[in-house]
Amino acid sequence: MARIVFGIGTSHSSQLSIAPADWPEQAQLDKSRTPWDDLLRHTRPNISDELASDVQAERYERAQQALRMLEETMRSHAPDVLVVVGDDQGELFPHEAVPAIAVALTDGMYDIPPDFDRLDPIRRKAVWAFHAESPEFYRFAPALSEHLANSLNSAGFDLTVLRAQPESRTLGHAWTFIRRRLTGDQTAAMVPVFLNTYFGPNRPTPARCVALGSALAKAVESFPDDIRVGFVASGGLSHFVIDEQLDRRIIDALKAADMEQLAGEAPEQFTSGTSEILNWITVGSALRHLQFDLIDYIPAYRSIAGTGCGFAFGAWTTVGDVSR
Repeated sequence: MARIVFGIGTSHSSQLSIAPADWPEQAQLDKSRTPWDDLLRHTRPNISDELASDVQAERYERAQQALRMLEETMRSHAPDVLVVVGDDQGELFPHEAVPAIAVALTDGMYDIPPDFDRLDPIRRKAVWAFHAESPEFYRFAPALSEHLANSLNSAGFDLTVLRAQPESRTLGHAWTFIRRRLTGDQTAAMVPVFLNTYFGPNRPTPARCVALGSALAKAVESFPDDIRVGFVASGGLSHFVIDEQLDRRIIDALKAADMEQLAGEAPEQFTSGTSEILNWITVGSALRHLQFDLIDYIPAYRSIAGTGCGFAFGAWTTVGDVSR
């Protein structure tokens, strides 16, 4: 039977993969995707301290160290398959047709790089963390994917299943970041679980994500093959406006495996990038039998409006596991 041996959670913001000296340039993008003027009226008194170059450099280095620790956690647990819960943002699914929950039954999919010349300069600086220079194949585990689809369907989840990669569409950054920054040449296959966190009205609620995580764990553990399975929560925490209080409350609930707290969180909190916390809630529910350890939480501010990303890195492992 398949065994769930560990899990990780990681932010995947492009801010992780550009030099801190470029963070103010990235902050310019926030003006068009946040209520900028309102944020300025309510900004925290000490925000200038958060934007000091030495503070940002220190936080960047902490984030890189956390990513290295997650990479080592991956290697030490040697999974055969990674079940990666992430959100698609118009990459594989067009905005006109976004499923609430989807799985792929294909042998794999390609990362299709964007037209680099058409990217704005700051996005170009981070693109290496999400895309290769030419199409790159990601191997999936279709037998396990089909088993998950059947099990989730029997558990009352309405799924979209993909039997082919849509033409001219690419596997999204929530999955490519994991390979580009964490797994590299490791041989584990992926099972992508597509969770619509961004686009209403069919976004799963926190309570639905808790139920989904539980159902995913049961499905994996009933798969007959003797394989080692890891889970990954890709994305988050709060962004593009940092909400440290929310982030720390979620982290504390994950540490305590408090599913009631996670399920009871108000859905309206989880909008824009902050919605990716739902990926963590799903994985935290699936791995509630393991111990969650926070590697680091870093509120990486990049503007006087309080925008940025709440970087979070953590691992679910067995109690006493020296590789944590």
